[in-house]
Amino acid sequence: MEETAIRPGYTVPTETDGTPADYSAIEAAVNAHNQNAQPGEAYWGIRLCGAEYEVYEYGEVPQPPTAEELAAQEAAQQKAAAKQKAVDTLPETLAALQSAQTDTDSLVVDQEYRLTMLELGVTPEE
Repeated sequence: MEETAIRPGYTVPTETDGTPADYSAIEAAVNAHNQNAQPGEAYWGIRLCGAEYEVYEYGEVPQPPTAEELAAQEAAQQKAAAKQKAVDTLPETLAALQSAQTDTDSLVVDQEYRLTMLELGVTPEE
């Protein structure tokens, strides 16, 4: 039996004489190629075309990120984490602000009361 190289354009019937084709050999070859593909090379896939499996090329293996891109990604992740932390602590911050506002309101009422009493000439002893 002749060994056939599995590469884009390779086809195999989905079944022969009622016996399903050995999909695992094609799958293994495609997975091995995709795992070892270098930047700039095409990925491979398997598609069903009628009654055949076909190996085809799609996309391109991207170049690895540069140091600047990695730094930008890290900065974006840190910014997103800081924003999420702010959102997560929002209920506590709101509660603290409401408490401070209540305290301020109480002090203002007390001060207004004291000024009114002073304007009326009422002393604390009376």
